[in-house]
Parts: sequence; structure tokens; C-alpha cells
Amino acid sequence: MRHNYHVTRDANALNALTAEMARVDADSNYYALTLIVTSKGQLRTTTQTEFAGPGSKPMWEMRRASLVDPQNMRSLWRDMREGSVVVNSEATLAVFLRIGGNAILKESIFARWFAHLVEPKECVPSRVGEGDRSRESVEGPLVKHAPSRKMRMDVLRRDNFRCRICNRSPDDYVAIELHVHHVRPWGEGGLTEANNLLTLCDTCHTGLDPHFEIVLLGKIPEGIIHPSVLDDVGDEFQVGVQRYRDLVTDLTKARHANGQRPAKET
Repeated sequence: MRHNYHVTRDANALNALTAEMARVDADSNYYALTLIVTSKGQLRTTTQTEFAGPGSKPMWEMRRASLVDPQNMRSLWRDMREGSVVVNSEATLAVFLRIGGNAILKESIFARWFAHLVEPKECVPSRVGEGDRSRESVEGPLVKHAPSRKMRMDVLRRDNFRCRICNRSPDDYVAIELHVHHVRPWGEGGLTEANNLLTLCDTCHTGLDPHFEIVLLGKIPEGIIHPSVLDDVGDEFQVGVQRYRDLVTDLTKARHANGQRPAKET
């Protein structure tokens, strides 16, 4: 009988916790936070941000985490086929850190545990349709002016060794010289990455005026996220969440193997 009492008590506690993780306090402010693991095994922590000042280059800017409308944020995630939880306490934060995914966090919780996201950080351009990237997350080769030999060849091969404006190729015109062009100019903060590089012939390249022709982003296969790709966002999100949970499980097992007790949840 006592065993049944404990089962009932635990079930009640679970139900109460579940209800708390769906409750939005009307008088509280909230931030949004997403925890997933990428296909490369990297932990990705993202939040909604706002402009906090100019960066060190024209297209770079300082950004910091911004408050969100919790109901609208959760509705947006639902439209994207992504689940979410609400974090109002240390106990629900502990659950969220175990399961990952999307959450809206009460301002006091977010400020205590994710204060580094509130501090302004320099961000660099991303693909149209993607969120901001911090400057510190960008690898060295991406901020160098000249692409590596491998990247240059990858871009030329991707573009079928043809100018993406006039479609001419050295196979058809002997005098054609191909250039790998930064659509967002490097000197103005554009990065040296495939989704900012485009194959142009010498004539089209030198004829660009202004040098930053934004419509050329549409000619880069990876430059803009096509609306049809957004249909797969929900599925990719679920995969990223599962990777996150697998990572948490592996870390927990590793700690147990080393004789460490798991951190006490409050």
C-alpha cells in the first residue's frame, strides 16, 4: 500500500511539473532559448536578439538577447512544427537542460544562468532566412579575404565553371577568366564562405556597380533559404533535439563511470 502511495505522489509531482512547464505568467517577462546539437556534433545555443550598436565592420553589428512575447513565440514554434516548454523556476530549468529544444525562460532565470547572452556580442551576416551568428563562432578562414584553393575550386565546381550572370564558360570562350566574387563585399563585412561566394567572369565582375548587388544572393545555391526548404525545418529540429539528448545521456554516463554524482537539481 505504501508503494502505491509513493507512485501516486510521484505521479502528482510529475503532473504538477508538466503543468508548470506549460504555464505563462502574465506579469512576467520572458526570453526565448533553443538548445540543439548540430550534425557536426556542436552544441548550438540560440536566442532572439536585438540591435545593440554598430560592429567593427559595416555589415557587422552588436546584438544582445531580447525579450519576447511568450505566447507569440510558442505559437511561432508550433507553426514550425517545433515543441516548446516554459521555464519559471530552477526545477523546470533543470528539466529543460536535460531535454533541450525550445523554451521561453522567465527573465530572472535567464539573467542568472544565461547572463552572457544578455551582454552585447558582435554578430556577422548569415544566410537570408537564418538567425544571427556571433563573431566568435566564425572560424578563421571565413574572415580571411582570399578563399582557400579548395574553397575556390568547390565554388567553381558548384557553379559548373560558368559565370552566374552571363552563363559564359572558358569551355566555350577561350578568353573568359573566372573570378570567385564576394557578393557581400569582404571589405564591408562579408565572409569568405560558400554561401557568399559566386562565380563571375572578368567582364561581369569588373562591371559591377555598385559592387554589392544584393540580387546576386539569389544566384548562390546556398545563399538564400528557399521557402520549400522550410518544410524540413521541423524535422531537422527534432533530429537536433535528439542529438542534444544523446549528448546529455553520454555525459551523464561518463560522469557516473568516473564515480561522480550527478548535480543536485533544485
